[in-house]
Amino acid sequence: GISYFPNPVDEQLTLRVGLKESAELRLSLRNLLGQEVERQTRQLGVGENRLELGVASLPAGIYLLHLQLDG
Repeated sequence: GISYFPNPVDEQLTLRVGLKESAELRLSLRNLLGQEVERQTRQLGVGENRLELGVASLPAGIYLLHLQLDG
C-alpha cells in the first residue's frame, strides 16, 4: 500500500510504499496548470520504503502527485 503525510504539507512530504516485490517508482508533481514541478525515479525494494520529497521551495498552492509503479 501507499500512504503519505502530512496533508497539507509545508516543507517535506513523506511517502511510505509497501511492496511484495521490488519495483521502479516514477513520481511526478504538477501544479494546477499541469506544469511538472518535480520528477523522480526511484528503485524500491521489498517491504516498506520511505521517501521524502522536499517542497519548501514551491509556491503555496494545490499540487497533484502522480505515482507509477513498474515491476
